[in-house]
Amino acid sequence: MSKRRIKASSTPYHVAQNDGVGILSMPHELLLEITHYLGPLIGHTVDTRIGGGRFLGSRQPYRMNTERRQTLLSLSQCCRFLRSFFLPLAWECFDIHSPKFGNYGHEARNTHQDIAKNLELKSKALAENPELGAHVRAINILIVKLSVVTALPAFAKCLQSLPNLHTLQIAGVYGQIATAIKTVFKGYCFSKIRTVILPPIAHHILGSCPQITDITCTGYLENYFIRTIARRCKMVEALDIPIYSSENMDLIAKAMPNLRRISIRLGYLEHVWIGVLEALPGLHTISLREEHDIWSFLEYDPEARFQPLIQAAVNVLKKHEGDENGKKWVRVWYKTKCGTEVKLWTKDVEVEA
Repeated sequence: MSKRRIKASSTPYHVAQNDGVGILSMPHELLLEITHYLGPLIGHTVDTRIGGGRFLGSRQPYRMNTERRQTLLSLSQCCRFLRSFFLPLAWECFDIHSPKFGNYGHEARNTHQDIAKNLELKSKALAENPELGAHVRAINILIVKLSVVTALPAFAKCLQSLPNLHTLQIAGVYGQIATAIKTVFKGYCFSKIRTVILPPIAHHILGSCPQITDITCTGYLENYFIRTIARRCKMVEALDIPIYSSENMDLIAKAMPNLRRISIRLGYLEHVWIGVLEALPGLHTISLREEHDIWSFLEYDPEARFQPLIQAAVNVLKKHEGDENGKKWVRVWYKTKCGTEVKLWTKDVEVEA
């Protein structure tokens, strides 16, 4: 057998030079464009509202954008530069609504144990890490009964330590938890919070947030909720509530003289009740929202259903000055479901002076 001699030759190895092209060399304003495709922190549009939860006295609030946070956290783990850029954006949202991605904590008691433990540990971690806590802008929590003893006090201290927090959203509150909130939050003042989304039974928290300008009530509106706003929150400009009685409207007109925008989720609303809002000189936008199941789309005429309400709202705003651009609006959002078919009807009416 013949043997072949193989001649080896070396190939020069050239180290690739970084020519400055790539994501690391992109201007910060272009990197920020990524967040525009991830959506807002909270789904404030009404079509993202979750249906009634099983927790007594509390509808599920607006969804937090968990996909946004997961994506930003993944980007922050790519390299040191991207970490310094995307980690603060990922921590803008502090979400303890559920311990696991996509699970809203309704299934089992051990899930509630996870939620309570998660709230306690993360609250303590943020309170002890002011550099990380400075990034938090919005909080979304589910308070369960197991949170009362240790997690709730830790959460109150955590809120006190967050200098840039502006939005607080709470779900899951009922009798015993509401009593605990009243005790735990007594003496605290969260002056940076501007937006609160909560069930009416959690109204004691409002007393610790005197600078609130935007309030959403996620449950059945009670008069004590409005009275708490009147006593403790003097700067409210936007209100999102269900209306069930003329007394509700009378109290709102007296309690919130600075109100500029009101969004009414229709329970039962007579058009004559809207006339009470004439007493609010700064009011420039009235939104009417309704969502329910029907037997047949042929039986329901949205235009006829809302026309008296729209006209009453227009009559109110005609006497007002409008927003900073002189604009005044009546907006309607009406969603109906018949079996598996869903229809959405909207209407925006600009009110002339």
